[in-house]
Amino acid sequence: MQRKYEEISQTERNRDRQEYRWYSVCTDCSLLTRTQEEWPFIKTAGMDRQVRIPMERDAEGKDITPDINSF
Repeated sequence: MQRKYEEISQTERNRDRQEYRWYSVCTDCSLLTRTQEEWPFIKTAGMDRQVRIPMERDAEGKDITPDINSF
């Protein structure tokens, strides 16, 4: 199956945590299991994923928060 979608990712440090977000959007709805006759109102399908990692500090107050790969 040919992949027809766009992806965007964001990283943000906010409220004592690291946030990672990934968004995927597909505008080719012919890939859905329902036909366009059954769901004529569907034009775009999307998915998002979010990971929040709380910030950690050692005894000296240094930031020791793990990155996304080691979390």
